[in-house]
Amino acid sequence: VETPKETAKREEWNTKMTEQAKEEGKLYTPRTAPEKSGKLSYCWGMTLPQIERVLADPGKYHPDYDPEKGYDIAGMVWFQGYSDQGNPAYGELLVELIKFMREKYDAPDMPFVAGTLGMPSYKHMALEGDVNGGMIQAAQHIQMRGTVDVVNTAPYFPLELDMADNIRRTADKESKAYADAMKVLRTAASNKGFHYHGSAKCFLLMGDAMGRRLANLMAGGKPKIFD
Repeated sequence: VETPKETAKREEWNTKMTEQAKEEGKLYTPRTAPEKSGKLSYCWGMTLPQIERVLADPGKYHPDYDPEKGYDIAGMVWFQGYSDQGNPAYGELLVELIKFMREKYDAPDMPFVAGTLGMPSYKHMALEGDVNGGMIQAAQHIQMRGTVDVVNTAPYFPLELDMADNIRRTADKESKAYADAMKVLRTAASNKGFHYHGSAKCFLLMGDAMGRRLANLMAGGKPKIFD
């Protein structure tokens, strides 16, 4: 529920606010550690039931499935983190997630590949920060080493769509530049500026890179992020 880093951060905040309240002649009620609710969070509630449905009837989802041969868990790809910026415990929590999934689905050596946040604003810290740096931390963890890889997705971001969007916002709407920019955006982008502009090219390239890394780990290869 609370990692050591989160505990330290909470206690630091409590100390600071207690001292501030004392100076102002006020009382401060310290933040307490969160308690388990016993209920799945939204994302867990979406993820785990779907996995259970697929594993309960693999043939429904994969026509070539042979029940006599059964199945193995090939691996897991993880592409998330935007909502967790500023969480210093991201790496610790990611390690716990991997351990949980491996134990729950009886796949102790399950290969795991994480894709970094690759938006342009992260290029200067492509492998740093709470999220991307946390993924590197997880890959270096003594219990994860050799079975966890990280893909730097920044090189796949469609910068041309950023340029077109800048023109859309600044150019005269009657100009050819504006018309050309809108043509590009209507053809290649969706979801405005969010989620990599919704660019199919970007997602295909990122997905291909993560798939290749997973295949490498499945074949016994070493993580490439440290090369």
